[in-house]
Amino acid sequence: MNIKKNKVIAIVLQVFIVIVIFASVAYAKPVVLRVSGTSPIGYRGTQSLFDIKAEVEKATEGRVTFKVFPANQLGDASQVFTEVKRGTIEMALMFIPSQYDKIFEIGSLPYLADSYSQMEKLLGPGGYVYKLMDKALDKQGMKYLGTYADGFCGIGSTKLPDNPSDPTVSKGNSLCRIPAMSAYKYAAEGLGYKTTTIPWSDTFSAAQTGVCDAWLGASPQINYQVMGDVIKYYLPYNVVFDQSGYIINKKVWDSISEADRKIIEKAVNNEVRKSFASCEAEDVKYMKMLEEKGVKVIKFNDKEFKAMVAHVRGYAWPKLESTFGKEVFDGLKKEIK
Repeated sequence: MNIKKNKVIAIVLQVFIVIVIFASVAYAKPVVLRVSGTSPIGYRGTQSLFDIKAEVEKATEGRVTFKVFPANQLGDASQVFTEVKRGTIEMALMFIPSQYDKIFEIGSLPYLADSYSQMEKLLGPGGYVYKLMDKALDKQGMKYLGTYADGFCGIGSTKLPDNPSDPTVSKGNSLCRIPAMSAYKYAAEGLGYKTTTIPWSDTFSAAQTGVCDAWLGASPQINYQVMGDVIKYYLPYNVVFDQSGYIINKKVWDSISEADRKIIEKAVNNEVRKSFASCEAEDVKYMKMLEEKGVKVIKFNDKEFKAMVAHVRGYAWPKLESTFGKEVFDGLKKEIK
């Protein structure tokens, strides 16, 4: 009798445990990710965040939800990066600043690549630069989810610089705005420009008031959308590649179930692939739109472009080797052969 009674009790307990487990799953509090974006609401990178949100929320049946804050609503790049590091903002799509590690500038190396396909090879999933970024971000307590390809950057200007196609000649009549990054400084200097450091958020007013008359750090689309009312000339030097990184706090990432992490990774990778597949067409499209707006696009032939690549790499790369290390450059040179 006691044996039967004990069996009944054991079965009841097992059923109770199963009910508790399923109840806890059913009523588990959803993971809410606040996601910071730096680009304008109409920009395709911002749209990628809403596409990821829709895909993940549907696939996880609401277990993971997103609150997207575009256009620097949660702060500038430096602030947001620090907040993601702390976990007070969970996730971001942003230009990754280098205040914690100079290696974050590697993706902005002057003429890192001279074509869209070569850039995707370096920055795409499993690429040489991707691995460097992933390792460095892990040290900062973050998970690197992928690189969003914004497009190549030329220089926008309110006036035509001297000898724009010759990097060996000083553009003495132009003062070019750059971010506080040595890679951008040497990129602009390598093209013959004098530089001044101005935060991106202040660049429009700086160009409007004559504090600077040129700027480096924006793709044709951003020039059209953000600088459209002040830009008069666009010079497609394609000297640095405008990119953003999908990053998430590592503790937050580890708290999400493995199944849901795979769903997030799949959604992000879809947007990464789409960004690289479309960025060349987007660059061409927005240069045409700039021209239709009355902006003069100064085009360079193949011979001029190759001369720029050789000259700027020869000027900038030796200076940046001490920043990134000889080993990093040796690996990079093997990749781009």
